[in-house]
Amino acid sequence: MEVVIGKTKLQVETADSFWSQAKGLMFRDTLPEGMMFVFSAPRRLSFWMMFVKHPIDIVFIGEDKKVVKIHHAARPTLNPFGRVYCSGAKAKYALEVVAGFCKKNGIAEGADVRL
Repeated sequence: MEVVIGKTKLQVETADSFWSQAKGLMFRDTLPEGMMFVFSAPRRLSFWMMFVKHPIDIVFIGEDKKVVKIHHAARPTLNPFGRVYCSGAKAKYALEVVAGFCKKNGIAEGADVRL
């Protein structure tokens, strides 16, 4: 799937089923350009970094395709009670990218996203 966030174009993997969303980027030694989680309806989303090997930026995107929240450099954990990263507002999409991507590319809350 091609995603344009701000002025930056990415080729991302899509996680649009229960199992692909549950697995996400777990256990991967290398990261794709990004992974886009697509949910059936907007809701408050929560992501947990269990078994993810690399820090990532988590970008929550509303149904209107605007960034509603960014968690910069979300840290992996092996703790089953580790930190949960929440969207705050309702979101229909979540984009995971390598840590530092948002700052490097000037992506901020309110940025436009095209799918």
